Amino acid sequence: MLLRAATLAAIVLSTPAAAVSQESVTPDTVLVLKNGAEVRGIFLSLQDGKYAIRLSDGREMGYAAEDVASMQRLPSVTPPTAPLATATLTDTALQPCTIFFTEATLDKSLYADVKELKISKKWYGGSDEMYIELADRLKKMKADGAYSVHTWQAPSGFSWSAPHIGGRAFTWTDAGRKALASLKGRCF
Repeated sequence: MLLRAATLAAIVLSTPAAAVSQESVTPDTVLVLKNGAEVRGIFLSLQDGKYAIRLSDGREMGYAAEDVASMQRLPSVTPPTAPLATATLTDTALQPCTIFFTEATLDKSLYADVKELKISKKWYGGSDEMYIELADRLKKMKADGAYSVHTWQAPSGFSWSAPHIGGRAFTWTDAGRKALASLKGRCF
């Protein structure tokens, strides 16, 4: 047993520095193993029943699919391109708010409901780009915005964890246009 530990230590210490990169890797995935352990890293692939993931120390590890209870995408650490903020009259006067998003529900006197929307990508990507796709879809529908907007990751097309976005499209009433300055949300 002691000989095995010494042999393993010799192999690890003799590994060239280039083989194990010390660059910091920002994890984008958590694998939850059936034994309760969590492994964080960058998802590389799922081939032949084996998950491949790059750990934060640069090593690439493989886990058999039958040992993995679930795979979850971590939220992006980069701030969204359009952070949630309260729209003010000066903001809307300089840049008109053509499409308005909010995660909250709105008072029914402020809008007329159009329809429920759900958009998904067929490949991996970030939630930030989904806001742009939702804004484009709302412009085509001639809607003023969406409320109860939420994003999530789920299997879709060729991806185990593609970004999705959903919400309810609406058009403003006169009262809604006047109340825009006091609402929390994103303007596009």
